[in-house]
Amino acid sequence: MKTRRSLLSTLILLLLVAVGPVWGQTLAPAVPAPVVTKSTLVIVIQGTVNGPPESVPFSGKVQIKATAVTDPDFGGQPSVHLAIDFLDVQGLGATTRTKFFAVEEDELMRRLVASDRIDLVFTIVPDKGTVELATVRTGLASLTLTFDGAGNLTAGTGSITNNPFAPNL
Repeated sequence: MKTRRSLLSTLILLLLVAVGPVWGQTLAPAVPAPVVTKSTLVIVIQGTVNGPPESVPFSGKVQIKATAVTDPDFGGQPSVHLAIDFLDVQGLGATTRTKFFAVEEDELMRRLVASDRIDLVFTIVPDKGTVELATVRTGLASLTLTFDGAGNLTAGTGSITNNPFAPNL
């Protein structure tokens, strides 16, 4: 009988050790989910890219989709994911009257601030069939974006200039 009692005692003890923490366990506090704010803005952008073979004045629309996200895990500064798309930015060569397109799609992650300036290098492509692809070059788009306290994109402006990083051709 002593053997049964010690075996039974051992089983009960193992059961209490295994189940005990579950009974006494307290649930961890719920981690708040990140707050996500989405907004979209379309702005008009214009300016001139000068240089060989000719100057090209551009104008058109740029769509900016902003998704602001808080950091509930570490309490850091909120960030904003930007998807920037040149919808219909076109130019006409000053001398050859060749049609050019500004081509750009970017995705950026930035810290959320009240006002943010972003400089984007974009590709300038001639209309197919009008000029050889050797005339492909780049320009610089400067965007200034304004956000409210919740991370909504409230306003934006943009301009186009020469790309300061482009080689002098």
